[in-house]
Amino acid sequence: IKAGSDFELEVRLVRGTTSANIPSAFGRGGVAISDFKAVVRHPRFAELSPEHRATALAWLAAMSRRQGQEAEAERLQHEAEAIDPAAARRVKEQDA
Repeated sequence: IKAGSDFELEVRLVRGTTSANIPSAFGRGGVAISDFKAVVRHPRFAELSPEHRATALAWLAAMSRRQGQEAEAERLQHEAEAIDPAAARRVKEQDA
């Protein structure tokens, strides 16, 4: 997958979401974090739908919360809710 491509953006969003939903015993949390960070830093992140941007940020918040990084989790969750409150809340509720 070519770095910076639209295909990379889509694959990382799907893989990150999938990895975040796999039980922690399987050790996919690092993959999820890496993928969501890559999505948020992608040059075309702003072109994603509000739902997809908020979902990526909310999952990154959830992963930060799992690692005990509460301040970072709250910052990311607030950013996600400012973009699409419903999508951000769905992720937070799903991760609860």
